[in-house]
Amino acid sequence: MKVTQFDLDRLMTGYNLSAEQVHAMVRREDSQFRILMDNHAACNALAARGGRYTCQAYEHRPGICREYECYILAGAREWMARYDSHTPLDPGNAFHAARDEEELRRDVETAIQRMRADNLADCGQLLSGAKGRVYDNLPALMKTLSGAEFEPTFPPR
Repeated sequence: MKVTQFDLDRLMTGYNLSAEQVHAMVRREDSQFRILMDNHAACNALAARGGRYTCQAYEHRPGICREYECYILAGAREWMARYDSHTPLDPGNAFHAARDEEELRRDVETAIQRMRADNLADCGQLLSGAKGRVYDNLPALMKTLSGAEFEPTFPPR
């Protein structure tokens, strides 16, 4: 994921890091920086605690991380806003049929499981020789996708 010098400065200031410490988190490609990923294809700012993952740089995260929004979270957040204001939800929203927060929770969990299963299937195809993105440690990534849990952000307000 690409980061800018401004992003690096924000990390240095926010966490009182030296330039050397911040540059150890990225690699330079031409005039761009990219966050180094670990052997599970995860950002080094992700920290595992008891099988759950949290972003350790969230408050001072790079702009690309601030701009990205998971489509599952975006759909659930829109559902919550529309539900609270009693405004009909666009049928294009994956969660438009949910009648209450409990049903939304189940639908979100199902969507996350489906996304994980789809990504796991893609990795299995790559392991079988299919062409696609190259991962240095594909078996470790597959293990992570098989069992990782992420910090809950529900309800997404």
